[in-house]
Amino acid sequence: MKALSLRTRIVGIFVIFYGTLFVMLLMWMMFHLREDFLKEVDEGIDAAAADLSLTLERGGSGVDSLGRALEQTSARIALARHVSIEHEGGTLYSCTDFPPEARAVRKGEYVTVFSDPLWHRVHVRQVGIYTLTIAEGITAMEHTLEESFLLIIISIPIVVFLSVIGGNYVVRRLLHPIDQIITKARRITSENLGERLPLPGANDEIGRLVDTLNEMIERLEHSFTQLEQFSANAAHELRTPLTILKGELQVALDSDLDGDVAKAILESNLEEVDRISRTVENLFMLSRIDNRLVGYEFEAVELRMLLEEIVQGCASLATQRQIKLRLEATASCIVHGDALMLMQLFLNLVENAIKYNHEKGSVTVLLSQSDASVRVKVCDTGIGIPQDQHARIFERFYRVNKQLTRERSGAGLGLSLAQWIANMHGGRIAIVSAPGEGSTFTVTLPIHLPTN
Repeated sequence: MKALSLRTRIVGIFVIFYGTLFVMLLMWMMFHLREDFLKEVDEGIDAAAADLSLTLERGGSGVDSLGRALEQTSARIALARHVSIEHEGGTLYSCTDFPPEARAVRKGEYVTVFSDPLWHRVHVRQVGIYTLTIAEGITAMEHTLEESFLLIIISIPIVVFLSVIGGNYVVRRLLHPIDQIITKARRITSENLGERLPLPGANDEIGRLVDTLNEMIERLEHSFTQLEQFSANAAHELRTPLTILKGELQVALDSDLDGDVAKAILESNLEEVDRISRTVENLFMLSRIDNRLVGYEFEAVELRMLLEEIVQGCASLATQRQIKLRLEATASCIVHGDALMLMQLFLNLVENAIKYNHEKGSVTVLLSQSDASVRVKVCDTGIGIPQDQHARIFERFYRVNKQLTRERSGAGLGLSLAQWIANMHGGRIAIVSAPGEGSTFTVTLPIHLPTN
């Protein structure tokens, strides 16, 4: 069964709610009108009964005079109230058209009886030896109530019809901005993510919905832009070494090369293959990060030993460029993290400090600890980074000096991975650098990971 539309459900609720409210209000009004009218009738009957009771209580000739007066009066005009006075010896007085159903009413009650085709309000009271019964006609009121009830029954479909018409109009007006949003949103595709939904004038629920959708579109635009840039950069990074490989191999095939030249070409090819391998590995790592498929295992990691291992591993690279590499650790610091990830983080920073340093420069790794965190500084005397590019160096494939980065086997992915690893451990990376003055990367890690 097809689900009802939102508009139909709202109109249905509108009709049921207001239709029921309308009928209940009319019934409540009828009930109270009837109660008020009967109260007024009962007060009149009670007043008449009180007057008659005074005469009956005196007894004697007053009672006989009352009976004669009632008979004479009723003979000339129709009394508004029908009276019956009875006692053990018989009937003192009874109207000729007194409703027989009234005699079944118990003493002390005010009861409405129907004597076809008339309605009467009846009250019975005991006055000494006399039983006084007064019945007042209320046929007009009952007919009015019946007609009113019939009108209510007839008005129900009219009310429903008007509620449907009015509900449709109101809901259509209320949902019109949403229809506009839907129409506009359907026109926004991956090719025009720069467009935004028009903001309504009021800051209501629809306004907040539009703001939320625009924020989502902005995030999508940013993601698509990053994806396109990522794809273009990845293709460029792979195309360049493949072009070099193809050219060198073509030269090798078209020429008779001696051993030294062939060896040089093979060594160059090996460098390009290594470059492609590192790029593909980094791309694979970033893909796993984006899809949250990276597995890691947290344990106690002794940072001093880890940094010593990194410094020893990078010693040969530093020696090749005549760079002095040293580690200064004031304490044996232990953090809770993934050892392989942390190794990758600090290895990237140390390798960059060596690659982008001046020959005969220096790289210093400083390890210190405070009460709640560990700080690792990687300081170099290299070329430095302009202030306006500090925030961008952590973007994927971003390189301050593209030519220098390529010459030194960089793809612009190392710092992006480093920042992700630091964030994964609840830490952060900060940079202090200026052109010609070297760079200092500071990694701050909590000793204990924050609990989520």
